[in-house]
Amino acid sequence: TSVLTGLTAPTANASEGDGRVLVLWNIGTPSINITNEDTNSTAANRVLTATGRTRVIETGGCVLLWYDTTSDRWREVGGNTNADHVLTAVKTADESVNNSVVLQDDDHLFVNVVAGATYEFELNLFGTQASAVPGLQLTMAGTATATSIKYEVVIHDDTAALFSAYARSAALGTAVAAAVMGANDFHAYVRGTIVVNAAGTLRLQFAQNTATAANTTLQQHSSMLVKRIVA
Repeated sequence: TSVLTGLTAPTANASEGDGRVLVLWNIGTPSINITNEDTNSTAANRVLTATGRTRVIETGGCVLLWYDTTSDRWREVGGNTNADHVLTAVKTADESVNNSVVLQDDDHLFVNVVAGATYEFELNLFGTQASAVPGLQLTMAGTATATSIKYEVVIHDDTAALFSAYARSAALGTAVAAAVMGANDFHAYVRGTIVVNAAGTLRLQFAQNTATAANTTLQQHSSMLVKRIVA
């Protein structure tokens, strides 16, 4: 993460009206944190963010700043506030695991989260298994670390019309498992909240619960939605 504490104030110029307007785009990999009224910058160079908190520009995002000559500060104009920031991911192809109980990273269902922020997340997972033997393990993991996390996992056996597993986890990497499911379709739902300690990815992991040669598959159109609720 890069930190921007301020920007050089524009030179007074009557032709510019009240102040200059800048559009800042983040075209790099790390997110950019614009700190509010940061004393590490000269007073006239500081930024007043829309929320009064650190403004995060994720990769591909932008922010509009206007220089207010009355207060001698850059002011954020419009744009999404931190609380409105939504990240999404969708499986674009089926992904299978077989003969393995080792949790593996999902190839598609992950997003990048930033340190110090709180997010709520929700995953809708469609799947199928060729045998009733393997069952399913699910967990939230990734390269990010959590100050705290709590999430609920519900796995529904669509063939038998029964709930196969429902449990709560308070740690990254702690699997919730369904030991018995019918051969054919299943649906899983994951919902929770995480307070991020170190920035990185927040990602779904899955595995069979009993190693079996028959495939356990998470299907295309499964989705992940992550919303930042606290800066």
